[in-house]
Amino acid sequence: MKANRRDLNVLARRVSETPLTPGQYRYVFTQGWRRVDTEGVSRSTYTYVAEYHTERWIPLDQRQEWMARNQTTDNRQWIKGTEQEARADGVRLDAKMFRPDGEVRAPCGFFMADKGENPCALQPVGSIQTGAGPVRVPDDPAKLYEMLADTSATHSDPPRQFFREVYGLLDSRFPATVRRATLEVLSRHPYLTVANTTTRDNDRPAISVGIESGSGQMREELLLDPANGQLIGKRDVSLKDVDGAKAGDKYREEIRYEAVVDKIGTRPTR
Repeated sequence: MKANRRDLNVLARRVSETPLTPGQYRYVFTQGWRRVDTEGVSRSTYTYVAEYHTERWIPLDQRQEWMARNQTTDNRQWIKGTEQEARADGVRLDAKMFRPDGEVRAPCGFFMADKGENPCALQPVGSIQTGAGPVRVPDDPAKLYEMLADTSATHSDPPRQFFREVYGLLDSRFPATVRRATLEVLSRHPYLTVANTTTRDNDRPAISVGIESGSGQMREELLLDPANGQLIGKRDVSLKDVDGAKAGDKYREEIRYEAVVDKIGTRPTR
């Protein structure tokens, strides 16, 4: 059956979460790919797709310590040129695709706090960052829509900014009540495309919710699990032949998995 905007309200009713018990952590693994266009000393251009992994451990009480591991792998898919040619031409291939790189810990999951700062004061549990500072996210759809409309209004492309802020609210750090309200709010967005699709990794069924950007050159997509409305990925897709990319090429793509583990830093057994 063809997916449509009404499916977002259906998904909102299906949103749930596996409960945690004291001492347990919600484990979120993300595998991502990003297209990189670069230039060598000779002014020759090279294009490859870089891969990165991120892992997060989220405690039941989010005011406690979180942990993240971020890694840019050595796996590269070359589109234009080869690794040997690029290195010989002076291209640096050690750029990190995700910051902060390596292993980091912080209460409230705010890993960018400077030494001496209180992460939970900078990003209280259940809040998002705005130009006026952290704001607690309501789980009432009407209030949430109003908040997102206000925070997006000053941007050059308010509909796209609204869409991007929705992505953050579907993250596992927010409770099911907020994620349900977020999907209901998303269903009211006037410029969306909704379609059936599959994920890159093993063709998991997904519902794609997308918006065009770059004057119709790109489409940004969220990928939702049709069984429970969970965010399972995102991608940026080229809609036209531009800047060396062909229509249908993916500039960036992510897939994610979640599980519950009994100790910080451990991975689930599959």
